[in-house]
Amino acid sequence: TASAAGERNINEFRIASEGLVWGQNIQTGAPIENRFYHRRYGFQFDYPAGWQFVEDNNEIRGRSADQELALTLQIKRRTTQSPQQFIKNTLGIPLLKKSQPFVQARMPGHSGVVAARNNAPEQRLAVLYYGRGAFVFSGVARADGAHNRTLSEVDDKVYMGIVQSFRPLSRRALAAQEARSIHYVKALPGATYAELARRLNLGKNGEDDLRLINDAYPVGEPQAGAWIKIIR
Repeated sequence: TASAAGERNINEFRIASEGLVWGQNIQTGAPIENRFYHRRYGFQFDYPAGWQFVEDNNEIRGRSADQELALTLQIKRRTTQSPQQFIKNTLGIPLLKKSQPFVQARMPGHSGVVAARNNAPEQRLAVLYYGRGAFVFSGVARADGAHNRTLSEVDDKVYMGIVQSFRPLSRRALAAQEARSIHYVKALPGATYAELARRLNLGKNGEDDLRLINDAYPVGEPQAGAWIKIIR
């Protein structure tokens, strides 16, 4: 029958739209192109087009599109010493070429070039203190492991460009970017959109949002036992 077909279509739509992302956020593809976001530690940095990054516990590894350049970011616990002393005493690197302190987005840091030694090529090293972490950037002279090769000026600018784009994400920004999605529930007796919005922490416009997606704007309340959409 027509009514049965209509009910079947409604059920199919409900199944298809369950979990649909609500609003614009990092998880919906809204992030800026060529920008890496890290929610757990609350930071971001930019990188050149074509680079690819992978995360493994507290280590983030990136490679350029041509596989020539490689950058590693390790997240360690900072000490009470300066970033320069951290490099010397914690990382065990006593000497840096082009050694210099710097401040990035109000975060203290230190950078320099580690000379090629043993089986390790020359590398650009930078340490930034952010919160309780020491963020250790290491860009090698060549991703294929060639030894005794010095960093070119162009390569070094690429690495330092990534370091100097490092920024913290504010708690407000992180909260705003948290993905919310649409879900279906059956309304309980006495439920109101205002109370649902409050319980779901949807903010000052939450009641209006719930009314709009449930075709109940500007007035009307859920009917007990009826399927309604919520955002969480």
